[in-house]
Amino acid sequence: MHKQSYFIKGMSCAACVRRIEQGINALPGVEKASVNLATQKMVVDFDPGITNSDQIVKKLHDIGYDGAPIGPIAPPRAKTALVGVGGMSCAACVRRVENALRHVPHVTDVAVNLATSQARLVFDGDQLDLASVAKALDDAGYEYLGLASDLTPEQTDLMAEGEIRDLKTKLSVGIVLSIVIHFGS
Repeated sequence: MHKQSYFIKGMSCAACVRRIEQGINALPGVEKASVNLATQKMVVDFDPGITNSDQIVKKLHDIGYDGAPIGPIAPPRAKTALVGVGGMSCAACVRRVENALRHVPHVTDVAVNLATSQARLVFDGDQLDLASVAKALDDAGYEYLGLASDLTPEQTDLMAEGEIRDLKTKLSVGIVLSIVIHFGS
């Protein structure tokens, strides 16, 4: 099975979504087509020995929509891992962590969630080199907290409490300094 994402132009309602899903799902070799109206995208699981991307795009055109493949979502051997990341406080931190983790060997995609302090790594191969992940995070100035699956809820809560305590300290110092500057002028 092959998974392919497509951009679709011209959808405007739920009926469009149904029409496209029914049409694409009717193609031989298509296991499942899922359409998202909000993102104007479709993901199709299909057998490349029976059908191909060109046939899917032609079927979209026959139904009345323009479409184009975006690229494979993930290589067939790709795996994912969630790792905990400590020390992030803003969108710039997220960007720095993503950039650092993209250079880890065999990592093909990175998505960092600031709210959960986790990075989702898509990697090719049998095993992710966690030492390289830890080194990349350390070199970027952040803390590697281990695989998210290995963290207990208590550890996650303690990490969140520590970060909240740090933020409260920074806020308190900021308020005091602001008052001093305001009244000192």
